[in-house]
Amino acid sequence: MASTQQAMPARRPRKGKKSGPVTEYCALWHIKPGHAEQVIDEIAAGLSSRGDVRDMYKKIGVHDARYVVLDNGTRLLITISFDLDFDPYFDDAIASLVGGDKSQIKFDWMNHLVEAPEGGYDSMSWEAFKNWLVETQTEADIFANTNDATVQEIDKALRVQQAFQQVLDHPEAAQALQHPALKPLLEEAAG
Repeated sequence: MASTQQAMPARRPRKGKKSGPVTEYCALWHIKPGHAEQVIDEIAAGLSSRGDVRDMYKKIGVHDARYVVLDNGTRLLITISFDLDFDPYFDDAIASLVGGDKSQIKFDWMNHLVEAPEGGYDSMSWEAFKNWLVETQTEADIFANTNDATVQEIDKALRVQQAFQQVLDHPEAAQALQHPALKPLLEEAAG
């Protein structure tokens, strides 16, 4: 009896340097001749289809990302740094953004790349797509992050800082902040 389920491809060993909780991903692909404008337009459309890009990236733990067409429209550079390891990041991102539905993630832009497999993005399972990302990845020789915080921890720290500034701006703050327990907080704020 033939199975109707698609066989799960073997997982390729993952790449990507880590610095603290952050993992880097970098790829430099070849763009099919005449497809440079289409590839960047489709990436931009995919990113903007989910609202504010910064809010989306914050939601899925992206520290930064860049998409660069170079060499007269013949190459595409993508660099991204994110919380977690490769698989948990990509699996959580697709679950968070599109409920795990790979067809809704809008990665069809990869069909404009020379390295895209026959049949393109739609022909690949999620695991095969992640393997393709790894197979075409150029791991950084050196990667360094400036802190040990996740995107959510950084965001929370910024909100606490804003709230603390509101406290400091209150007319009765000076008296309220005289308690010795608050000394470390005041020393950090003064630094």
